[in-house]
Amino acid sequence: MVHQTSAQANDSDPATSGGTMLPAIMRQGVRAVWVLLLLGSAWLVVAGSPTLFAFYRQVCPGQLCFPLPQLNAESAQLISHIVGTLDSYAVIMVGLEWVLVICWWVVGALLMWYRPLDPVALIVALISVSLSSSFFAVVLGRESPLYGPALQLLAFLNGGAVIVWFCALFPDGRWVPRWSSVVTLIATVYYAIVRPHHCSRAGRLLAWSP
Repeated sequence: MVHQTSAQANDSDPATSGGTMLPAIMRQGVRAVWVLLLLGSAWLVVAGSPTLFAFYRQVCPGQLCFPLPQLNAESAQLISHIVGTLDSYAVIMVGLEWVLVICWWVVGALLMWYRPLDPVALIVALISVSLSSSFFAVVLGRESPLYGPALQLLAFLNGGAVIVWFCALFPDGRWVPRWSSVVTLIATVYYAIVRPHHCSRAGRLLAWSP
């Protein structure tokens, strides 16, 4: 009887119920934000696939092409003997990009399902939706300057700031040493304010630059 009374008291205690509800609300909020980012990433991937296909079937005039998967005249001739036409090569490359994207999304979804409040897992989950769509955003940026803001956001998420956050919090999510939080804050301000102008011209491959 005493145990039942104490159990009922604990269930009706607002402090106890609030303490268990807050982490649940935070988990749902973090997952909701990640799903929104995932939808944005999916939109970039779907919208950029035709442009990426056209990009891969082009032959660049130089000897060394950037990004590397684009063919020059010699490599295009070699590829034609292996897979046939440039259209076949473009289909294979876009397909490989999709496989990589889906793998990143699965990793991010698993982290969001099991460890949504873990700082390190959260950083990796953010990278899973930003890095996976970066190449698609880049080729879209080459076609239209309207994708400039998307490139800037991806440059921030995939750039040095997130790397600094990951290194500072790995592996248990704690600031070790303590001053690493100050360094991380400075790096975040630098990459958020100082570096975005490097992505002002659409089509520059800066989503991976540190």
